[in-house]
Amino acid sequence: MTSSLDDLAIATEENLWKIKLAHRAKSFWYPYSALQNIAVLAQLSTMAGLNLLQLCRGPHSKVADIGAADGDLAFFLEKMGR
Repeated sequence: MTSSLDDLAIATEENLWKIKLAHRAKSFWYPYSALQNIAVLAQLSTMAGLNLLQLCRGPHSKVADIGAADGDLAFFLEKMGR
């Protein structure tokens, strides 16, 4: 079962692939799906007493995505902060 956050991540990933492939061959891009980790990040956030969406949208609206591969996770978290 997926959450609405998972569904948003999947839709975002599909959109990002369309953009990427319009500019470069698939072999050029980072081959792993970073956005499949959204459910894990949300669960870890909950275990720490935090809410992933509130971290993105909260008063500071800042989340660091360090070692971000091709940036999909950073783009997704930024989108959730709007």
